Amino acid sequence: MIQKNGITFESVYSYTTIEGKCIIEQNSSLVFIDGYKKVRANENSLLKAVANQHVSVAIDSLGFDFEDYYGGVFVQNNGTNLDHEMMVGYYTNKHGIKYWILRNSWEPIWREGGYMRMLRGASNPQELCGMATDVY
Repeated sequence: MIQKNGITFESVYSYTTIEGKCIIEQNSSLVFIDGYKKVRANENSLLKAVANQHVSVAIDSLGFDFEDYYGGVFVQNNGTNLDHEMMVGYYTNKHGIKYWILRNSWEPIWREGGYMRMLRGASNPQELCGMATDVY
């Protein structure tokens, strides 16, 4: 869809809620992409990809653990029914805890200012909301 129609900055249009409407100004600046690559379904490949460009991951957002998340580093096994896309980055805090930073497209009041943290280096990262199983 972005390859055909382009994409613009979030500040150019207003997204209110799931039921809201996205309206792009006619004269807004658009950016087009040439293509994308699928990343291998493992955490190391995801880490390498995130270090070099923007990466979108599919996650399972319907489990109770995910819905109950309000802060901290998410460590629960939420399942692998992939139903939601998020942008991903990574970080290691001053205590040596490694985690993924997920940016949600929902409103900034969601969880940690529109973000959540998820454990990195888990024994089975595919089970952490399935986030390392479908990556672009």
